[in-house]
Amino acid sequence: MRHAGVAKIWSILAVALAAAGTGPSAGAQDVPPHAVQPWHEEVAEIAARYRANPRDARFRRTLPTAAETLPRVIAANEADPVEGVVVVWRCKPGATGIDELDRIWMTIIRETIDTGAEAYVYLPAGPYDEAAQLATCGAKFESYTGISRTMVNWFQGYRFDAFWVRDFAPFFVREIASQDLLLEDALYYPQRPRDDAQPADLARRLDLPLSRMNLRIEGGNFLPNGGGLCVVGSVVLGQNPQYSEAEIKSILGAELGCRKTVIVESLRDFATGHVDVYLSWADRTTLLVGEYQAAQDRTNRAILERNVAQKLSGLTDPQTGQPIRIVRVPMPSNCPKGSARVAPDSCPGVSGRDRVWRTYLNVLMVNGKVLMPVFVQHSRHEAAAATVWAGRGFEVVPVRSDRLTSGQVHCITKSIDAPR
Repeated sequence: MRHAGVAKIWSILAVALAAAGTGPSAGAQDVPPHAVQPWHEEVAEIAARYRANPRDARFRRTLPTAAETLPRVIAANEADPVEGVVVVWRCKPGATGIDELDRIWMTIIRETIDTGAEAYVYLPAGPYDEAAQLATCGAKFESYTGISRTMVNWFQGYRFDAFWVRDFAPFFVREIASQDLLLEDALYYPQRPRDDAQPADLARRLDLPLSRMNLRIEGGNFLPNGGGLCVVGSVVLGQNPQYSEAEIKSILGAELGCRKTVIVESLRDFATGHVDVYLSWADRTTLLVGEYQAAQDRTNRAILERNVAQKLSGLTDPQTGQPIRIVRVPMPSNCPKGSARVAPDSCPGVSGRDRVWRTYLNVLMVNGKVLMPVFVQHSRHEAAAATVWAGRGFEVVPVRSDRLTSGQVHCITKSIDAPR
């Protein structure tokens, strides 16, 4: 049943979005998918290369020793207290107008600061003067948010390939005994070498130790519950053919503190195959799972239901032994803008490659707030999704995300957990 109080709050938020001028921008272009190519095509190519030359340097094997498999570190639940958030805001000097993409990043920065967390904002290097860039972007930020630019930790001088910081930035873990923060650097797309090198740059700026693991896994494909239970998508198996499933779990245990790793079936999403499209922890024992209706997407509905029945049901928190509760959240339509529909959520005959992978679970949780993507192009299930998040005690902050087509708020942020 729809909660009347939440629905009222959500309607007020929707009005606020409209008043903020978040309608479609003239001439605006959607951001392309952040995978280099659809994940199932990519892993097929990796498999072919591995069969042709398993001794290729990219398939080097590095396994933890018996001593290293002991749980020395732990990865936090993203609903736990946060001390900082890292983003890459593609803001350029001279571009004084505020467009829809600017609003996304500035909203994230504003809400991060509002909760008392540090905002670490990369302004990507380019063929322009850094002082002019900071002046333009700082003034734009102050104008939109009313917050002084001095409240932001600005990082300049690094050139990026893209801005999907969730995937290429380091994994943050803490030593269980000392609570010291450590950075773990996994392998990233070889076609994006500058993004792949970013963890070393961030470690230098934050003056934190960096460790490297010889495993290909992106941040959007890793969801820890904070007690040693980790969920990853099956794309990780195809990305690392030199390892067995048991060996991958062993590496994740040694490097990221996963006492139990559950590998779920990745969606046929023609993008990344990442779990953050359809899963999110709301707390250490509550896992939110997306739910498609058959008319929306019969194939991916079946995958989600198999995951719930075969992989996610009956789990417990390794730290406390408490059972994991599954709560379903409706998935928005993945019909592309302007497609012919036989029903509001349904566009049969549209290929997976042409669909838009919207979700209400690709969120940023920061100290009691959840920044949830919303879509003017499809809003039928927003109130229901907001009700779920509000029911878990979060203040819901809508972030207009129509132009981010294969990953939304979670994909463009990286949170740093506070000591426990």
